[in-house]
Amino acid sequence: MQRTRRFEFGTFIVVLVVVCGSLVACGGSKASSNGTTDAAIDGSGGADAADASVQSPDADGFVGGFDVSGPDTAMEDATSDTATADTMPGDLTSEDSGNGDAPLGDTSLGDSASPDDSGVGDTNVDDLSLADTSDDTTPSDVVADLTIVPDLASGPDAVAGLTVELRVRYDVGQGNSIVLRGDGPGLSWDADKPCVLGGGSLWVCSVGGVTQPFKFKPVFRYGNGDIVWPEGPDWIAPADPKGLDLQPFYFNKKGTLTSISVSSAIYGKSRTVRIYLPPSFNEPGAAAYSYPILFMFDGQNLFGGGGTWQLESALDELLTYGKHNNVLLGGVREMVVVAPEHGGVDRIYEYTPVNGSYDGCNASVQTCGGGGDDTLDFILGEVLPAVQKKYAGRLLPGRFGIAGSSLGGLMSLYACWTRTESFERCGIFSPSLSWSNSYIVKLVKDYVAPKKQLEIYLDASETQDNTTLLGSLYDDLISRSGANAYKVDDDLFCLIGLGQGHNEGSWAIRAPFAMHNLYRDPHRVQVVPVPLESNLVRCGN
Repeated sequence: MQRTRRFEFGTFIVVLVVVCGSLVACGGSKASSNGTTDAAIDGSGGADAADASVQSPDADGFVGGFDVSGPDTAMEDATSDTATADTMPGDLTSEDSGNGDAPLGDTSLGDSASPDDSGVGDTNVDDLSLADTSDDTTPSDVVADLTIVPDLASGPDAVAGLTVELRVRYDVGQGNSIVLRGDGPGLSWDADKPCVLGGGSLWVCSVGGVTQPFKFKPVFRYGNGDIVWPEGPDWIAPADPKGLDLQPFYFNKKGTLTSISVSSAIYGKSRTVRIYLPPSFNEPGAAAYSYPILFMFDGQNLFGGGGTWQLESALDELLTYGKHNNVLLGGVREMVVVAPEHGGVDRIYEYTPVNGSYDGCNASVQTCGGGGDDTLDFILGEVLPAVQKKYAGRLLPGRFGIAGSSLGGLMSLYACWTRTESFERCGIFSPSLSWSNSYIVKLVKDYVAPKKQLEIYLDASETQDNTTLLGSLYDDLISRSGANAYKVDDDLFCLIGLGQGHNEGSWAIRAPFAMHNLYRDPHRVQVVPVPLESNLVRCGN
């Protein structure tokens, strides 16, 4: 019995390139934990509940996002490495028979008769016909509708008839293997092309005679012939002799929430740091994988139930299926989210780059802000070493992502602009751009060349954020001369939330599009243009 992971693409055209956005502005109005709203700081109106009022959810209270019954509802806490419900390789006894994910060694997969998880994700990546509701569709129904971007099809390394190596480092367990299926030379969606086990758990899948990019999936094959398709959209193999290194996963659909306490010399006390580990992180076969880090501000506001971003649910769907609200966006690289909690009454001071006044605090006579550099030193000098030690060998070095909302959005832009050597992906939600006489807008505009190599996501609510300032910032970034300009749908994406507020619920709506934009996988299929929800528009529209 063969288990087929399928995806419904509807009538969208699937392309191997990413989508992004366009124009307009932001500001702030979120209540900080001492009762002072970011609206008072930003002068833009609107406020949500105080940050300090968002309570830490119980460790057993996290809900994944697809299944609200049975063991799939519990996210792992810091003391449990086995609570992730979907069975994984090496688990020879399944207690999760309700959702059909079989363990290695189980010769009856039980998941090919009908889609699991209420139909999310069991449709084929290449099936562009919504009318096809059969359960036996194979992953190659409409290959002609794939559009390949020309610069991928013929680059400087492209060679006619070359051999491309696709490398998967995955521990399959005894008697099992990785095989390749796809539409490249010598490949089929209905038959296996064996991959060769190299050193350790490295599987090398070689495809010869390659003259153009092709779609494929590395498939988990049990010794008895049963197969499991990897989660997510198809990969695209470039016509490039360098090949690809892949990190597929097969058995986990949900990430893990945990936390650590970091002792800080900067703050003189410990600070809780919330962590989201992506679905493959605790899949035994994927133990050799490494992941990029995304730092986020206001850690206590991101995960859990109502009143938070409920970010774990959005990431689970996006990373596992390439979807948001069951609408396909495209393949996304897994990341580890590291989110320190803010300092309560000290939040405004910690989340501002320079001193500035707000209601109740006059910067001309007292210190009201300006602790932003200490906060970035805390993140890079104390939080980063702590998570690197805890997850030794699992986190990628180099430059990181950073994201936040309101004052956290202000700090994300400040971090990317002043510490570009450390940060490369910037998630800037409803930033408080008016802080200290629009200090950050002037800082950005005063620096033009050479261009900072950044991926920037900007957004705002239509009515409760300072869209005028954001529009000015956006216009400056895209109108710079020559190679110094940021390009819409390339390294700059901007959204406006229609009828939305300056609050966690509104950021939760926009977060999946930000994550898809910042971490889209250039080697997996993407839907272009990105299908936005009715309450979102691209900037400038």
